[in-house]
Amino acid sequence: MNKPIIFLDMDETVVALSEYIVKQYNNLYNDNMKWTDNHSYWWSDCKKANKDFFVTLLQTRGTFLNPKPIEGCIEAINKLHDEGYDIHIITLPQWKSYFSTKEKVEWIEKYLPFINIDTNFHCTNNKGLLAKKNRILIDDNPRYLKNWEDHGGISICFNYNFCYDWSKSWIGEVAPNWECVYERIKEIERKCAK
Repeated sequence: MNKPIIFLDMDETVVALSEYIVKQYNNLYNDNMKWTDNHSYWWSDCKKANKDFFVTLLQTRGTFLNPKPIEGCIEAINKLHDEGYDIHIITLPQWKSYFSTKEKVEWIEKYLPFINIDTNFHCTNNKGLLAKKNRILIDDNPRYLKNWEDHGGISICFNYNFCYDWSKSWIGEVAPNWECVYERIKEIERKCAK
């Protein structure tokens, strides 16, 4: 049987967006919050700012280019690529941001240059459209994971060190780091080969 095709979400799965966002918040509001202390999807644990601050920040140049990769992801993804897996990026850009999609592409070109942007980069809010039997989605959002499974795909919830409260409702495969993501993918491949 062929290797499963891997689809990776970007924000909070491959890209440390919250770490970057909370750093910007701390700089502007003179706070010292750790990004892992935020447990809400829209950073509502950052008490000194309102939602408009985050909406504006998500539309600001650099917000989708400057964050670092999630710890261990580049090594794991490169290893999977070297082993012959077909790896895709599937992401929902900020539609009101002029910079979001362009910067996401630039981020991929910087950190994952083997990804073919023309064929393996997908922007959609309905990730299930690309789900099939031999396709794995790694994502932090249970809504997208369920949609993927409802369309026949295999889901792995990425919940970084179990600190994403928004991911805790997911019932199914969970990986708290990229070493675990790699191992789960290998387990799924072994099961599918039987």
